[in-house]
Amino acid sequence: MSTRLIIAIMASAIALGTGCNSQTRTGSQMKPINNAHTITGNEWDQFANWMKNSMVQSGVLARYRNDAGEPVVIAIADWDNNTNQRSFTRDKTVMENAIRKTLVNSGMAVINRDVGGSGSKAEGLTRSISELRESSEYDQSTVTRPGLARAPSLGLYMQINRIPVHDGRTTQYDYAVQCELIDLQNKYTVWEDQFLMSKQFVRGL
Repeated sequence: MSTRLIIAIMASAIALGTGCNSQTRTGSQMKPINNAHTITGNEWDQFANWMKNSMVQSGVLARYRNDAGEPVVIAIADWDNNTNQRSFTRDKTVMENAIRKTLVNSGMAVINRDVGGSGSKAEGLTRSISELRESSEYDQSTVTRPGLARAPSLGLYMQINRIPVHDGRTTQYDYAVQCELIDLQNKYTVWEDQFLMSKQFVRGL
């Protein structure tokens, strides 16, 4: 076998070996598959836990209990997906489910399923609250006049952003989930936080 042929075979083997060596890093963890473009179910759940912990530690839910000590009523707006990953619009329901479960099971909050969550943006929540006036289904004392049901006191709004950074063979995606609770009576934000997760993708040679 000629020297030239041996060199060509070795070069091909090296190229194949390094080409299959692409890896994804999330924090300090290296993973064998390229999941830099996605957010896994466990990672959505992690975002939910960060949000819940921040919200509870801030004391905002306790402040919005009524005089009878009943849990605060929260309406959830639709997400703003500010990335080009259309799958996030569907996949983020894992995070929504975790948030709803945590808040309801904590006894500190209940989720209103009639206002928001079906197309509402942040400003849509504040507008839809006004539409509850004169409704026979809602306790009008929570929207200005007597009725039956307690109107939401707070609205939860969330959005996700992704910032790509390229450096040679390394691409880093910084995922940021921005969350805020809006006082729907006074129409101002009473709690907000942003949760960051970085994922790196290293291309093989």
